[in-house]
Amino acid sequence: MTGRSYAGFAWLCASVLFLAALALFAYIRNAHGICSAVLVVGFVLSLHLPQSWSNARARAHRAEPQSAIAPSISFPEQPRRGVR
Repeated sequence: MTGRSYAGFAWLCASVLFLAALALFAYIRNAHGICSAVLVVGFVLSLHLPQSWSNARARAHRAEPQSAIAPSISFPEQPRRGVR
């Protein structure tokens, strides 16, 4: 599994948390209309979290495992000769 598969899920979580913090800040400043609007957007985004997690896990399990030995750039593979 690679961490790269979970990047979209992480961004979605960060967005929901940022919107929750923004809504809290708006509530403290008595901007209840803005707070309500931001909470609605955050709630709608949070409804996508389970599906995003499921997609990220499936993508990570489908990914090819990383090779233990990285190919060297300075010594490229020699061309193969003979019967293929």
